[in-house]
Amino acid sequence: MDKRAQYLIQILDKIGSPLMSAIIAASDNDNAEGDAQSMAEMLGKSVELSISMANIADLNDVENDSVRVALTALASPLIGALHRESKQTPGENDLKRIASALQAVLTFSENFTPDDDNTKRLETLETNGTPLDAHQMTLQYMYAFVPAVNAVGAFPFGQPEQKLIMEVASKITARAQNLRSGVLGDLPEAEQKPVDLAILKSLAVLYADCHNAETKRLSESGAENGGLDEVWRNFDLRVSMLEALAGGLLPGGPKIPVAAVPEDVSEPELEDEDEEIPKPPKAAPPKEEPKSAPPAGNPMAMFAKKPGGDDDKTDPPPPAAAPEDTPEPPATDPSEDSDETDTGSSSDDTSGSAKGSGGGSPMSFFKKSD
Repeated sequence: MDKRAQYLIQILDKIGSPLMSAIIAASDNDNAEGDAQSMAEMLGKSVELSISMANIADLNDVENDSVRVALTALASPLIGALHRESKQTPGENDLKRIASALQAVLTFSENFTPDDDNTKRLETLETNGTPLDAHQMTLQYMYAFVPAVNAVGAFPFGQPEQKLIMEVASKITARAQNLRSGVLGDLPEAEQKPVDLAILKSLAVLYADCHNAETKRLSESGAENGGLDEVWRNFDLRVSMLEALAGGLLPGGPKIPVAAVPEDVSEPELEDEDEEIPKPPKAAPPKEEPKSAPPAGNPMAMFAKKPGGDDDKTDPPPPAAAPEDTPEPPATDPSEDSDETDTGSSSDDTSGSAKGSGGGSPMSFFKKSD
């Protein structure tokens, strides 16, 4: 990356980003042309405020562009904050009020010697790099809690401000230590404090956002429920998200013990529901019994008339062997056979006697005698 690219990135970060954030927060509709006009107006106000700051600090004789650009970068967040609150571009009176406040700060700075030690402490105040000593560490802790202090001071939820901020600081510090040990594991003691401080700074901003959001919700809705319990619930949710994000970004994942997850995460098969129940084998069809052979001759032969009388009568053929399950045919009454046989015999006898008495042809009675 060349110097021009680095310069443009810093301009966008230090000057453009604060102004654009204020425009987005104050804008009620998607009006690109209106947002561009607001950006141009606030850039002009930032330059005006930087000139006033240069006059106050007696920096007009410095012909270094970096100083003027740096002053503009300091002025743009102030202009953006005014625009976010009033939803209007700051006017001349607003610039005068800011200049008067900065004049008081510069007057205060004259009480201290601008040596290298003071400059280094101010440079590392925002937990950048390793603290110079124990005093610098204390200053960095105090500076990190500024967002939480502002939130508690604006609305302490009916509790004493000093008591509430101590409770908030204790919980945030403990949560920062847990997050450090969970994500980074056991670090050398000399590295724990700087890491805890860096995490604490982020957690303090998260708490301040949750506190301010709950305060705004209660003021707009007039609801009586909620309060600090809702603030801590939202805070814990965001810290969990931050912990998951840190664990995913670090190589090797988080250092906290995680329950082992089996490789095959498919649902187990249920034997009672998913597994097919084997069906019983089909019963073999019953074998057809071979049909009995019909009896020899006419089955009604036993009822036929016998010409030879009782002597010529023959017994009917025995019935074929029936299958085991077939019921046996009813037995024939022998009296019926004897009756029919007798009837046939008498008929034959009568016929024979008539034939003998006729003496030949029955028409012989009408034959003329010679």
